[in-house]
Amino acid sequence: MKILVGNQIIEINKYEFKNIVKQYNSVAIDIGTGDGQFIYKRAKSNAGELYIGVDSSIDNMRKYSIKTTKKPSKGGLNNILFVVGNVDDLPNEMTATADKITINLPWGSLRDGLVKGEEIVLSNIKKISKVKAEIDICVTYSTKYEKREIHERELPILSIDFIKTHLKKQYMAYGINIEDAYIWDNNMLKSLDTKWAKKLAYGKEREIFYLKCIVVN
Repeated sequence: MKILVGNQIIEINKYEFKNIVKQYNSVAIDIGTGDGQFIYKRAKSNAGELYIGVDSSIDNMRKYSIKTTKKPSKGGLNNILFVVGNVDDLPNEMTATADKITINLPWGSLRDGLVKGEEIVLSNIKKISKVKAEIDICVTYSTKYEKREIHERELPILSIDFIKTHLKKQYMAYGINIEDAYIWDNNMLKSLDTKWAKKLAYGKEREIFYLKCIVVN
């Protein structure tokens, strides 16, 4: 698997990866991590937990990857890995690793796969999860602001009813139970503490759908 360390990409095998994982009490994986700020702030507060950010964009992750390699007094951290990849092709080395998975405000194919319940997305999320792993998903789009996007990408119209009925059945087919779903407002979105979340939070009022899931088998 390819990981970004500072400004360099290096390859590690499954044994090297497992040796890193076993040093920590639990593992949290953030899919579509973007710049990595979300996991960086959490890793800084939870030294006993390993945080893994997954993103296909090396440029996005570079800033915080470099920051983690500095001295602790300058923000350096040991409990973060930045993995180069995407949900369609998650490394086999990560199989049955995650105690918790977060997916915050996804866009593009990741978002589409989640709201359509696509096999490649759900099966890969299941692959990297332990049984009873928690999965938190936060997604937003609407006919008010993304009407053209919805039409062109054939996205379903989001609602709590749609999530708890149609989407719940699709997720359960892959051993993922949507335990509950909520609607957040812009103010609640600030709790994600990411640049994109803050940009949306201080923008136009919109509904943000928060899915609380657990891996059941």
